[in-house]
Amino acid sequence: MRPELPHTPILSELCGVAADTETRMSARRGGSIRDIVSLSNRVYDRWVEYSRRHAGRMVKMDHALSRLFEHVERYAPHRKRAARRLDRAAKIPGVFKLQEIADALETSVGDLLGEPAYQGPREFLTPAERRTLRDAAKIIIDIFDLKDEALERVT
Repeated sequence: MRPELPHTPILSELCGVAADTETRMSARRGGSIRDIVSLSNRVYDRWVEYSRRHAGRMVKMDHALSRLFEHVERYAPHRKRAARRLDRAAKIPGVFKLQEIADALETSVGDLLGEPAYQGPREFLTPAERRTLRDAAKIIIDIFDLKDEALERVT
C-alpha cells in the first residue's frame, strides 16, 4: 500500500499553477481568431510579394498555407474544401512550420508574426543628417585639437 502525500498549501499551489499553465498553453496553441487572421494576412501578403519578386516561381501551397489562407478574405482557393474537412479549425502553426514558411518566402518568423524590426542607431538619421553630424564632429576635433599625440599618453 502506497502512503498518501500530506496535503499542504505548497502542493495545492503547485497543482494550481500546473493546471493554470496547461490551460494557458492549450489556449496559446490554437490562438485567438484575431491572432490567426493577422498572421494569415501577413503570410498572404509575403506570399504575394514573393510571387511578384520572383516571376514564374511560386511557393508550394501545402496544407498549412491552405489552412492559413482560409482566414484571408482576398484569397480565392483553386477548389472548395471537401465537406468532411470544413469543420477542422485552422490553428496557428508551430514555430518550426512558421520557420519553413518564412524560409520559403525569404523572410523571418518575426516578420510573419509582426514583431517590430530591430533598428540600429544608424536608421534614426537620414544620410544628410549623418553627414552634418560627421562634419560637426570634425569641427569639434579641429577646435579642441583632439588629434594631439599628447592625449594618447597615459598620465
